[in-house]
Amino acid sequence: QTCALPISMVIESGGTSVLLAERGIGTVSRVDLASGTRTVVASGYVNLASVALAPDGSFALVSADHLYRLTLPSGPSVQVGSVVSGPIAATVETSATTAVWTDGYNLERVTLSSGASTVLATTSTLGINMSGGTLIPGTFGGTFYTSDGYCLGRVTTVGPPSGQRIACQ
Repeated sequence: QTCALPISMVIESGGTSVLLAERGIGTVSRVDLASGTRTVVASGYVNLASVALAPDGSFALVSADHLYRLTLPSGPSVQVGSVVSGPIAATVETSATTAVWTDGYNLERVTLSSGASTVLATTSTLGINMSGGTLIPGTFGGTFYTSDGYCLGRVTTVGPPSGQRIACQ
């Protein structure tokens, strides 16, 4: 099956399928890796940018015109908070109660139940450019990795407590 501008994907628990963000048609689809069968999980997203999976696989975080929590396996999708600047990447933190997201300029932590958001850092305080749209949780509590346009396209490690830049690799 043909996908419409796939922009982000994540392997689901068990490793037999992936969730695929299809920017061209604003859908999150599930693709069975053995058969190649594609099934739409949720649709109607505007400016779809990425999809991230909760540690337990119970929901996905979808970055589009807003941030959405998509209950798996098949919905519903509910907007998280009032993110207005358009997240381009997000990752669910280990607790699955908070997430970190970026719009390319700010790095924020959002409480998923209330939508309350706190700015951790900005591109000017970090001295990095997060517009690459990649945000990956690290193995240490609160550490994560982001693509960095100012670091010659390399990966930057950002860590707790306030989102300071740790290293450019």
